[in-house]
Amino acid sequence: MDDKHTKAFEAALRDLGGPRLRLAQVVRAYQQTFPADAMRPDMRQRLHDAILELCQAGIIVLPDEEVAEAQTVTLPSAIEITASAHFVANGSGQIN
Repeated sequence: MDDKHTKAFEAALRDLGGPRLRLAQVVRAYQQTFPADAMRPDMRQRLHDAILELCQAGIIVLPDEEVAEAQTVTLPSAIEITASAHFVANGSGQIN
């Protein structure tokens, strides 16, 4: 993902509120951020990669789980968003 897409996904996750989000919430945020990806057969892999990217950037933490780069795409059951907000969506849909 490029920086613009990373910021958009982070903003969508933060807009859900709360420091801990369940997988269903993460999937919904991803699908809303990237509606074209929702219908792709490799959406699960793309979501997995997006979660790893946010982890590597220190934006989210995977509680008590490790999503390793492996041949099997494993998605976490939940994520924790770090306290500092890097990017949030404002009322006009722009990302600050």
